[in-house]
Amino acid sequence: MPRFFLVLLLTLATAWADSPKPPMQPASGPGGRDYKHAQVRKLGPFGEGGEAFWMYEPDSPAPTSAPVIAFVHGYTGVDAKVYGGWIEHLVRRGNIVIYPVYQTSLMAPDQYTANSLASLKAAFRLLDEPGHVHPDAQANFALLGHSLGCPISANVATLAQAEGLPRPKAFMACHAGDTNVFRTLPSILAPPEDIPDLLMLVVVGEGDHIIADVTGREIFDHSYGVRPEHKNLIIVNSDDHGSPDLRSNHFAPLSLNNAYANGARLSIGLDETDLPGPLRSRLTTMIRTGATMPPSFGRTDALDFYGYWKWFDALTDAAFFGKNRGAALGDTEKQRFMGRWSDGQPVTPATVELGR
Repeated sequence: MPRFFLVLLLTLATAWADSPKPPMQPASGPGGRDYKHAQVRKLGPFGEGGEAFWMYEPDSPAPTSAPVIAFVHGYTGVDAKVYGGWIEHLVRRGNIVIYPVYQTSLMAPDQYTANSLASLKAAFRLLDEPGHVHPDAQANFALLGHSLGCPISANVATLAQAEGLPRPKAFMACHAGDTNVFRTLPSILAPPEDIPDLLMLVVVGEGDHIIADVTGREIFDHSYGVRPEHKNLIIVNSDDHGSPDLRSNHFAPLSLNNAYANGARLSIGLDETDLPGPLRSRLTTMIRTGATMPPSFGRTDALDFYGYWKWFDALTDAAFFGKNRGAALGDTEKQRFMGRWSDGQPVTPATVELGR
């Protein structure tokens, strides 16, 4: 190797080593690592096709009952490994997580809500059988969605009671995106004014240049059934003060953990030549080549610990147990705080908008 390039590599390596490091997971509190359970019991698949689902129950020790979280993945996210770190965090805190598949192909989005409802109803029936951690007596149930999982979750929140499910007490939408983002498909979001009153967070990313905040603001602004004091919109900001940097792109909520790989796969559902041009181009790029995936794809970092995980932990704590509300709602310092770099500088705080 020429001396010039060797010196350059050594210089870059030294600069990286000297860069401030991002915050680690806090020891306790919402988003923290003070777990009640040492293991996660992974169960599934149950059901068939778009109505299939996986379940994750807390173990070591196994509780008799626990709150239930419906984790509704983004478009194409049928393999739970891309959210595995977050699922494990939720379950080890003491929650049952249901993971609906809801799609077997890239098409037929009009079936995704019905598929999710069918999966959730089947999962609740299964949880009532012997050998499972049962839903708790308080019917503590919450919805967590990412990307296309957000309008699906909003629809489920609206329809839950009519479909025989517990009424959700909390709902968090992360980087919400709808099928109409491709401008060739109709929206699947039912009127958000029908979402019943619950505790709600809508989280968008300042660095999300794929979906932006259009669907998130549609849910936030038009969820008239949710009292203003029960909902906030949070903007996650990027920060490149240290290395690795923290990027609030569309994939920031992902938390890759291969221990949660389930082998689920998708078909396109139609021949590519039958797809509209813009949709065909974006699907080819996003799904087949992965070229739009940033280097931080699937990384678990401070945006998770002090952002997504903290906010959802605190939101469900407030909804289920009446505690930690100030870390989820109200434009408080605890809510906005995103940790500190290793040199003591605060990570760029989140921006919060109160309900109106």
